[in-house]
Amino acid sequence: MQKTEKHCRMFYVEGEKMKTNAYLGLYRVPLTRENATELAVLAEVLKSGTEHYPNVIKLAIAAEELYGALWDIHLVKKGAEVWFSYSLEVLKNVSEQEALSFLCELMQKPYMEQGLFPEDTVKRCKEIVKKRLLAAEDDKRAFAAKQCLALTAEGNGAGVCADGYLEDLAYVTAHTVTKQFLSIQHHAALYLFFCGEHEGRQILKKWKNMLQISTDTLWCYPQNEIAPKELQRKQEQKQMIQARVAMGFLLPQKQEMLYGLQVLCEVLGGSANALLFKEIREKQGLCYDISMRCDTVTGMAFVETGVSPKQVNHTIKEIQRMLKEVAEHGVAENLLQEAKTMLCQRYENFADHTWAMLNFTAEQFIFGQAYTLEDATKALQSVTQKQIQKIARQLVCQAIYVLSEEGEA
Repeated sequence: MQKTEKHCRMFYVEGEKMKTNAYLGLYRVPLTRENATELAVLAEVLKSGTEHYPNVIKLAIAAEELYGALWDIHLVKKGAEVWFSYSLEVLKNVSEQEALSFLCELMQKPYMEQGLFPEDTVKRCKEIVKKRLLAAEDDKRAFAAKQCLALTAEGNGAGVCADGYLEDLAYVTAHTVTKQFLSIQHHAALYLFFCGEHEGRQILKKWKNMLQISTDTLWCYPQNEIAPKELQRKQEQKQMIQARVAMGFLLPQKQEMLYGLQVLCEVLGGSANALLFKEIREKQGLCYDISMRCDTVTGMAFVETGVSPKQVNHTIKEIQRMLKEVAEHGVAENLLQEAKTMLCQRYENFADHTWAMLNFTAEQFIFGQAYTLEDATKALQSVTQKQIQKIARQLVCQAIYVLSEEGEA
């Protein structure tokens, strides 16, 4: 048996200057293809009612009586796991007792009938998830990015889509969703975060004491290290004017170089002043748009572009050539400094946005980095040309995904 303290950890984020108090409770759940769709449906089911507020209308009235409190139950994908998150934001004149009573009701007293979520509620929520997934397939840019991620992290939970899968909805029932909820309650590590007034630590202790926290065996959480493998290539067809190309890269030994990877992605594809945009779009006219981003949890990086089907192969070669050029010669010093300045400003802006700050804090503590915003900006500022070149050399192309009209590309 694990001790209760290991099942629940609490973190206070100073927020005296904020106009609201923000509460975030999250359960860490290992993400697999088998549980992804159930989790997506469960998040919708839990928004449908509780013991005291048995439908969405009564829940909305209860939130409005808390001076228009904002709340949500949602999934946040982080590498090979998903954070099952309960969030609440209230004005500071709302007492912690009122806020915590409402939040604990959401977290531990969902509406059930004879120990099961109602069949009609689960059916309705499955339709919500289905419509969301169908809409996502119509977004060609997002669809290509999702498919490339699945190829890049194939065999790892990081490649699973946390929104679920259409073909798996048929197997989701009131029984399986209820079982998933109970498993989370019993086996998921719980983290409580509060951002607001200075009594935050006392509020966190009170919140924890109001919850029924399991002492069952905790789940083991997957590693976010993804082993390099043979390059995966895939092409799919959809009716569309231009082709979408997504390339997935992996940075081995990513933990020591994550801030350098962020800088490299900003230099190459973070803005209209980035190298890929200026060279491949503006100078050569090969594509309509191009960007590069990275996942700071896994060390994966992605280049995404919209291109004429006839220019797909040439554009891919040019992207690879640009990476090789940076690896050999580095980048102009002014571009390096601009990229670091832009990234530092983004981190500094977190301090003025409650949920960005809470997400940053949660990510740092859960994945063992424990950086402050000041530490993060210092790490960014210390990135050198040599580090940029080293990262560009070590990036391994794992996947090339092309979405285009049938017969093209």
